Amino acid sequence: MNVLFALLDAAPMNGVFKFHPKCKRIPLTHLCFADDLLLFCHGSLDAMLGLVRTLEKFYELSCLKLNALKSELFAYGVARDELEVIESANGFKLGQLSLRYLGVPLVTRKLTSKDCSALLVKIKGHSA
Repeated sequence: MNVLFALLDAAPMNGVFKFHPKCKRIPLTHLCFADDLLLFCHGSLDAMLGLVRTLEKFYELSCLKLNALKSELFAYGVARDELEVIESANGFKLGQLSLRYLGVPLVTRKLTSKDCSALLVKIKGHSA
């Protein structure tokens, strides 16, 4: 996975795709937890195609490929017609915001204890 992460980190620097506007300041292209991977890029067709090219390079090097049927595309502030073009170009289904990961909402604000309660219940239930 280090190879994939290196490819993702280098891609925006090499002009392959643009950072998501909220991720540019801290040059963030991805977050990974266990076997889940979140990828971030600008919401344009060119950026998505660059991201897909980066993934294809990883596929060539590793023979590992993500399952597009288990992958979702999340977008905000992208015109519907452009989103349809992006969706058809990469094969990922369109997911719906608001989303949760491990029961915790993915938000830009500071999480509250209420936001994390579902995760805590699961953790406490499995440790008993």
